[in-house]
Amino acid sequence: MEKQGSPVISCEDVHKFYLAGDRSVYALKSINLEVREREFVSIVGKSGCGKSTLLACIAGLLPVSHGEIRVAGDKVTKPGRRDFGLVFQTSALLRWRTTLDNVLLPVEMFGMSKKEYEPRARDLLKLVELEGFENRYPNQLSGGMQQRAAIARALIHDPKVLLMDEPFGALDAQTRESMNLELMKIWEITPKTVLFVTHDLQEAAFLSHRVVVMSARPGTIQEIVEIPIPHPRTREVLYSDAFLQTTRRLRELLSAQADAKKE
Repeated sequence: MEKQGSPVISCEDVHKFYLAGDRSVYALKSINLEVREREFVSIVGKSGCGKSTLLACIAGLLPVSHGEIRVAGDKVTKPGRRDFGLVFQTSALLRWRTTLDNVLLPVEMFGMSKKEYEPRARDLLKLVELEGFENRYPNQLSGGMQQRAAIARALIHDPKVLLMDEPFGALDAQTRESMNLELMKIWEITPKTVLFVTHDLQEAAFLSHRVVVMSARPGTIQEIVEIPIPHPRTREVLYSDAFLQTTRRLRELLSAQADAKKE
């Protein structure tokens, strides 16, 4: 794997409990993880294993019950960090705002100059192949186009870290593959530290330097798999022996969890 920089995200003995009705749920247990500068790390695991919960804790959207999370050395205690860009499964574009105005939304929220950032917004829309759609509304865009606009919105304030929670989960297989290639291109042009949650093992193996495999609830880190494929990555990677062996290894790890649960 290409050598990456110093740690940007650090999780130290993170636990998370929460109430669900009249019972307590143990969502995360003893999470220790470092994500380095300009590294692309994916988190995979069965539904309910705590992937999205961990991402929400790192984003400051949920408090941890024990342990601590640091980003660039600072303890995470609340949401709204300017060095974060967030992308979720649904684009969450505001239906009454044009594509351009949706991309500029974080600029307004952080009290920055909309006029100053408009050229950057237009450049980002060109980067995600939405040039010419600046004045369209979300209902005039396809699902893939909406997600590309959401990625541009996450990049507008030039964050150090992108947190992405199954951003392509609602897309059809062909559009999803296209979006993976698009995201890889964007990462190569504007390299960020990326933490990416997905249930798709091929997607994780294609995009990532490392893949974090989580166990069933309470979610723990079962193994971290290094991806032995250099960047940049193209569609041809999907047919390589290294890629097929890596996805097989990820599948075996999750299958072993299922088999152990049956015993």
